[in-house]
Amino acid sequence: YGNAAAALYAYAWGKISRYDINVVGHSQLVGYPQLPDLQLQPQYPSVALLNWTTGEVDINNDQAVTTRTSDIDNQNIFSQAFMSKNNNRRWVLIINKRYTNVDVFLPGCTGGRMQIINEASAFGPATEVTLTLSRITLSPFAVAIVHMPAAENKL
Repeated sequence: YGNAAAALYAYAWGKISRYDINVVGHSQLVGYPQLPDLQLQPQYPSVALLNWTTGEVDINNDQAVTTRTSDIDNQNIFSQAFMSKNNNRRWVLIINKRYTNVDVFLPGCTGGRMQIINEASAFGPATEVTLTLSRITLSPFAVAIVHMPAAENKL
């Protein structure tokens, strides 16, 4: 059940990210450092949506890019690739939508890192592995983030 719920949340976020909606939930609108003159304790500026000094938007998220899959009608998996604005970071969100193992072939991922939440990770943190093949087997309702290796390979 836990993996299915995580897969649903990741799937919903992956779908809306295609429309430049970058935040599903966030802890606070504005944060600031300690302001002793105003007797204000720090409010975690690192997680704020707005710059506390200017009021301007303070989000610099990765962009969703066109992602193709050979999965007819996206019945088995959902995938969405992302690239940082300066092109030095590329990653792919892959979700197994089925209650069965699914093999995924991701060209250029060999040497990259994968973080995965599945039955094996249980309620613990994501399992992280270095990919030695372009084939990834996802267990039922697994959610994986594949961090692609250096940019010489393209998504």
